[in-house]
Amino acid sequence: MEGHYFPSLVSGRSWVPSFHWIPEYIVQDDNFGPYLSTPREELGQIANTVVVPVPESLHVNLEPWDAELLVANIVLDRSFATRFFQRPSDPIQTQWGRLLADAISDGNVVFRTILVSKPELIKHYSARGLIEKPGWTDSAEALPEWAWLVEISDPILFPHRMKLGDFIVDPTYPMNLIRNGTEAILMYQLLDAAVDSPARDWVDVPDFRPMPVYSRPTFGQN
Repeated sequence: MEGHYFPSLVSGRSWVPSFHWIPEYIVQDDNFGPYLSTPREELGQIANTVVVPVPESLHVNLEPWDAELLVANIVLDRSFATRFFQRPSDPIQTQWGRLLADAISDGNVVFRTILVSKPELIKHYSARGLIEKPGWTDSAEALPEWAWLVEISDPILFPHRMKLGDFIVDPTYPMNLIRNGTEAILMYQLLDAAVDSPARDWVDVPDFRPMPVYSRPTFGQN
């Protein structure tokens, strides 16, 4: 499974999947008992299929690895990088801009794809002050009830649970209807820029710093 998933673009450019920071999995196995801790490298030897539960109300047309591939094709595309790093704010001159540019060049961009509910997405984006921007409130309210959040980091920041941006991808968008790769992208923030629709211009995010990755409450916490 890991060999099947390991990401590489048609052009030969690759990235670093976030599961490299997962040393082991907790497995529900009827043959060996519940909650067997299994090293990541051995998971493919004991399991042929991994079942990932999703909310009953969610009809997934776009799988998480496809959502990650769409974002990777955008972020790692040379034309996007050239356009992005030549904006008036010139993020390449900041230490974080240089970090991202080097990660893209070296194939060391880290992508982490997770399913997040609409209220949690709005809360996560509100922490950056983006929801208060003109037009963003309507865009946030128009989000689907669940979405793929594809976080972008690098091997230096990610172990510290920090990221340089993220893309929100519609999981209900049919993969067979995607033509240019941006149809399922709902909004994104990257370095000091944010976009609430692929067709709109960037909005400046003042005083940019790497932001914490999304963290879902566990064990019944709210």
